[in-house]
Amino acid sequence: MEPSAALGQGNVVGHLVLGPTCPVERANDPCDPVAHPDPVTFVALDAAGGEAARTATLADGSFALDLPAGTYTLHADAARSMFPSIADVALLVPAGATRSNPERVVVAGDTGIR
Repeated sequence: MEPSAALGQGNVVGHLVLGPTCPVERANDPCDPVAHPDPVTFVALDAAGGEAARTATLADGSFALDLPAGTYTLHADAARSMFPSIADVALLVPAGATRSNPERVVVAGDTGIR
């Protein structure tokens, strides 16, 4: 697995993982295991619900933020289509998170393919 394109760009580094990638997988016609979505904007909301930071995913689905230590909700910006459906994620940024030793988060999204 290749390193995230967002490494070194923030003290929080994440990756958006989407699935399923096709309705039926066959032995001779496997699905691409990685969905490549259009950029998705994520907003980090602080405990009071205010915007602490904003970022967009890179081509590999990775993203990075610089956030002070604390508790946040990572929210996919609503200004996009219904799919992929991405649930909010609770995020705890420890005091020791740095760009060289970032807090890592994986966000799952549903493509709607059935």
